[in-house]
Amino acid sequence: MKLCVLHCGQPKTGSNSLQTYLAANATALAGQGVLYPVLTLPAGSPAPLPWITSYHGRAMQLVSNGVKKPRAGSLLDQLHKHIAETPHEVLLLSAEGLFKELFYNRKNMIGDYLTAAGYRIETVTYLRDQSQRLASAYAQQCKIGQFHGTFDAFCDAMQRPVAPGEALEANNLHGSLQYDSLTDANLHGWGRHHFLPFLAAVHEDGVEADFMGAMLEILGRHGLARGLTPEVVAGFARPDRVNDKDGALLVALCRRFAARIKDQFADAEKPNELRRAAYLSSVEAISHLGIVDPPYAVLTPKRVARLWAEFAASNEAFAQAVWNRPWVEVMPPPNPAGLISTDLEESDDVGLHGHYAQALQTARPLFKDAIKVYREENRRSKA
Repeated sequence: MKLCVLHCGQPKTGSNSLQTYLAANATALAGQGVLYPVLTLPAGSPAPLPWITSYHGRAMQLVSNGVKKPRAGSLLDQLHKHIAETPHEVLLLSAEGLFKELFYNRKNMIGDYLTAAGYRIETVTYLRDQSQRLASAYAQQCKIGQFHGTFDAFCDAMQRPVAPGEALEANNLHGSLQYDSLTDANLHGWGRHHFLPFLAAVHEDGVEADFMGAMLEILGRHGLARGLTPEVVAGFARPDRVNDKDGALLVALCRRFAARIKDQFADAEKPNELRRAAYLSSVEAISHLGIVDPPYAVLTPKRVARLWAEFAASNEAFAQAVWNRPWVEVMPPPNPAGLISTDLEESDDVGLHGHYAQALQTARPLFKDAIKVYREENRRSKA
């Protein structure tokens, strides 16, 4: 059997940057027997968010939905053709959505699909401390215009209890924050899973090197793609990291525009277009003014202590079962002295608030212009 390595996220662990890296080096990987399919959106498909570069997740979603005969040119059709037409020993797929899909929603049609195609499956999944994951997810949800409340309200909403058998919605993290469920024996019958810690050093250096180290270990154990050595990997292209703009001003601006979208465009036919416009207007304003936007931070010692206590039992059960070590030895807690909120709703930094006022003044007309374009395109599409 061939081997399929599934990179399963989780979200906010550098997945988009890793996918950009793998796509940039797809030809070099293919030369060593590793197929990383580069898929393109079919004509007329909704444009993705600016940092999205991989569509493996959308193709896998079609598999989960039971699509047997995909439309010509669709993402799943492209994937089928890549697999059928490209000689390879190893298939490499990456989608952060696989984390929930496989491990929490338990939609193992993807596993069945790959097994039926003749692949053994190994997964690589990065786990992040829940407090950091929630903080990063909050910044993301604000940036893409899907949330405009406080971080504490976000934590409450994301941990809404889910009824037995209910699928996790994309914007709900409840359940997927409980890592002890990853030890369920039912998950380990269809593949071998590697759960790696997303540590500060991995975050700062980029997940690419860490992932390729794990990939080489897997390949070496199977005796596959022997030409893919550390020396070859060292020569791979390193594209710029993506989706790394999580500045305090950017989050505050997007949060303000998100509230406007929600209040004035609740029935918008294409809300993602408005959300992208809010993000791009905010980025352009900050860049135009030349403002140095400090990293967004919302975790405080009190918040971290509360969240760590909430997940302590689950984390310890997982760490002992999977890593054979205490959780804190693998995931050391952050230094409380470094936990200072830059959230504009909480910060009393006068200079930061002054920069926000400037950025808002610049971003507001940009967003208004984008709304005009949005309305005109809607009018033409209905004419």
